[in-house]
Amino acid sequence: MLGFIPADYFLGGEIALREDLSSESIRRVAEPLGLDVPTTAFAIFNTVNSVMADKMTEISTKRGYDVRDFALVVGGGAGPVHGAHVAEQLGIPTVIIPRYAAEYSAFGMLNMDVGRDFARSVISRRTLLDLARLNALYDDMEKEARQTLVDISEWLTHYLEVPWSVEPLGYAGKTYGGFLDETGPDAVQLTLSLLPLDRKC
Repeated sequence: MLGFIPADYFLGGEIALREDLSSESIRRVAEPLGLDVPTTAFAIFNTVNSVMADKMTEISTKRGYDVRDFALVVGGGAGPVHGAHVAEQLGIPTVIIPRYAAEYSAFGMLNMDVGRDFARSVISRRTLLDLARLNALYDDMEKEARQTLVDISEWLTHYLEVPWSVEPLGYAGKTYGGFLDETGPDAVQLTLSLLPLDRKC
């Protein structure tokens, strides 16, 4: 729609992109807003870039880094499409696009450990906690994890690791909790008391 990716040369020309279907999809968003299709497409593109820029700033700032002091290395099939726009928003002076940037995501996916997260929420005062119920939840999650990996590939169960954690923990009246390493000795003691002896927090 925006001309950043040639519709007749996607994947070296092996796949033809349907501009008519893209236009129709964006039209459904554009009409209720009273906008034309190109304007809406560019607004969507800018929104995606802004979200990525915000996340990069958030992560870097928490670690004490200023993104303007670094170069931006882009990867993935769409990375080069967004890289320069994101860098401009953040004031990053240099964008590096590797020759094989499009293969980075696939390489990472094939080489990363297979993992899934499972969580259950329990809201209770410490004095009213039912430890049997909590341990039953742990057991249910472990069974679910094992079955999920079997569904993916049975050989994965031979390499299964199940780390446990309890977070966040908070105080009555607070609208949000704190993580284990921020909540003090009472919360640490609570966490240890919740877990069976053969499980580690």
